[in-house]
Amino acid sequence: MELNAALLRTIRDRLAPAFAPVDDDLLAVGDRLGHAAGRIDGIGERFGSLRQLLDCETLEAASRQLGAAAARMTTLATQAEAENAALGELGTHLRAVGGRIAYLLRINQALGVLTLNAAIASSTLDTDSRDIVTFQTDLRRLTDLAAQTVQRFGQLHAAAVKDLAAIAAQQEAFMRQHGPKLREVSQRITRGLDSITTLRRQASAAAEQTQERGRAISAAIGAVVTALQVGDATRQRLEHVTDALGELASGLEGADRPWCHDLDPASRGALASRAMALEAALLRDAGGTLAQEMRSIADSLSRLGRETQGMVDQGQALFGRGGRDGRSFLGALDGDLGEAASLVGSSKASRDSLDAAMAAIDGHMRTLRAGLDEIRGMEIDLRVVGLNAVFRCARLGKQGAALGAVTIELRAYAKQMAEGVQGLAEALEAALAIGGRLMTAGGEAGALDDMMAAMRTGLERLGDAGRAMDAAIAGLRAEGGRVPEELAAMVECLDTALALSSAVGAMGGELDALSAAAPPPEPSLLRDRLMLVHAVPFTMEREREIARGFGADVPQAAAAAAMEVDDFLF
Repeated sequence: MELNAALLRTIRDRLAPAFAPVDDDLLAVGDRLGHAAGRIDGIGERFGSLRQLLDCETLEAASRQLGAAAARMTTLATQAEAENAALGELGTHLRAVGGRIAYLLRINQALGVLTLNAAIASSTLDTDSRDIVTFQTDLRRLTDLAAQTVQRFGQLHAAAVKDLAAIAAQQEAFMRQHGPKLREVSQRITRGLDSITTLRRQASAAAEQTQERGRAISAAIGAVVTALQVGDATRQRLEHVTDALGELASGLEGADRPWCHDLDPASRGALASRAMALEAALLRDAGGTLAQEMRSIADSLSRLGRETQGMVDQGQALFGRGGRDGRSFLGALDGDLGEAASLVGSSKASRDSLDAAMAAIDGHMRTLRAGLDEIRGMEIDLRVVGLNAVFRCARLGKQGAALGAVTIELRAYAKQMAEGVQGLAEALEAALAIGGRLMTAGGEAGALDDMMAAMRTGLERLGDAGRAMDAAIAGLRAEGGRVPEELAAMVECLDTALALSSAVGAMGGELDALSAAAPPPEPSLLRDRLMLVHAVPFTMEREREIARGFGADVPQAAAAAAMEVDDFLF
C-alpha cells in the first residue's frame, strides 16, 4: 500500500501543475481573439460608414457636376477651333484693310508729286495773285495732313496685325498642345464617371457584404472564445482528480479520511483500487474531451483565417476595381480629374490672353475707323481747293492752262481718295464684325471660372469619397490582413493543450495499472463511499455520469446544485 501511495503522490505531483501552461496559452488565445474581433468590428464600422458615403446625394451631385464639366471640355476644344478659324478670317480682313491703307498711301504719294507740279506750274505764271499762293499753301497743307493721317492708319494697322499674329500663334500652340487632350480627357472622365456610377452601386452592396461578412466572422470568433471555456472545465476536472488522488494517498498511508473511515485493510484497498480506476477514467475522458475541443477550435481558427482572408481579397477585388497601384476606382480617377482641372485652367489662361489681344485689336481698328472722318474731310477740302483753282486758272486764260491741268488731276485724286476711304471703311467693318464675334465669345471667361469652381468642388467631394474608400481598403488590407496570421499563430498555441491531453491519458493508464490487481469491493461500499474520495462535489454532469458507471451514488444535476446552495447558505 505504501508503494501505491507513493506512486499516487508522484502522479498527483505531476498532474497538479500540468494545466498551468495550458491555462496561460488559452488565456492568451482568448485575449488575442478579442483583439482580432475588435479589428474585424472596426473594419465593419468603417465599411458601414463608407456605404453611407457612397449612397449619399452629395456624391451623386459631385458626379453630375463633373460629368457636365467633362462635356463642357469637348465644347472648349470645338470653340477653340472655331476661334482659331475666326482669327484666320480676321487676318484676311486685316490684310484687306492693309491693302486699302496702301492704296491711300499711293494716292498721298501721287498728291505729293502733284503738289510739286502745282508749284512748278505756278512759278511760270506772270502774276502775283494771292489766290495762287493760297492754292499752293492749302494743297501742301492738305497733302501733308493726309500723309500723316494715312501714316497713322498704317501704324494702327501694323499694331493690330502684330497683336493678331501673336495671339494666333499662341492659340495655335494651345490647340496643338491641348486640343486633343481636351477631348481625350473629357472622354476618359465621362467613361470613368459612367463606370463609377455602376461600380459605386456595386461597391455599396459590396460594403454591406463586407460588413455582414465581418459580423459573421466576429460572431464566429465569439463562438470560439466560448469554446475556449473547455479550458476552465478541464482545469476544474483535473483539480478534482488531483484532490482525489491526494485523498486516496492520505488514506492509503493510514490517515483517517471519510472514504476509508472504519474500513478494514482489504476493503480499504479494494475501494482505493476502484477509486483509482474512476480517476483514470475521469483523466482519460477529460484529456479526450480537451483534445477533441482543441482540434475543433484549431479547425475553427483555420477556417476563420480563410474567411478573413477571403473577405480581404473580396474587398480588394470589389473596391479596387479599375484602380491603379491598389487604389480604389474613385482614387484612380483623381489623375484624370486633376489633368482636367489643369486643362480648364490652361483654357482659362488662353481665353484671357485672347480677350486681352482682341480688346487691343478692336481698339486699334476703332481708332482707325474714327480717323476716317478726318480723311473724308480732307478729300472734300481737296475738291474745294481744286474747284477754286479751276476758276482762277480760267481767269488767267492760256497762261493758267498748265496749272488748270493740275487742278483736274487733283480732283481725280480726290475722287480716288474717296473711293479708297470707302473701301477702307468696308474692310474695317468686316474686320470689326469678326472681332466682335470673338469678343462676344470672350464673355464665357466667367463661365470658365464657374466651370473651374464646379470642377474643384466636384473633385473635392469625389476626392473625399476616394480617400475614404482608399483608407477603407488600406484598413482592410492592414487590419484584416493581420488577422489570418494571428489566427494561425493561435493554432500553434493549442499544441500545448494537445500535448497535455496525451499526458493526462498516459497518467490515466498508470492509474489503471495500479488498480488492475485488486478485487472489486462490495457494491454497497461503492455506492456509499466511492464519492467520498472527492471532497469537492462534481460540477459537471459528465463527471457524475462516469462516477455512476463505477457504481457511485451521485445525485442528479438539479439535486447537486441544490445541495451546493444549501452548503453555501447554511
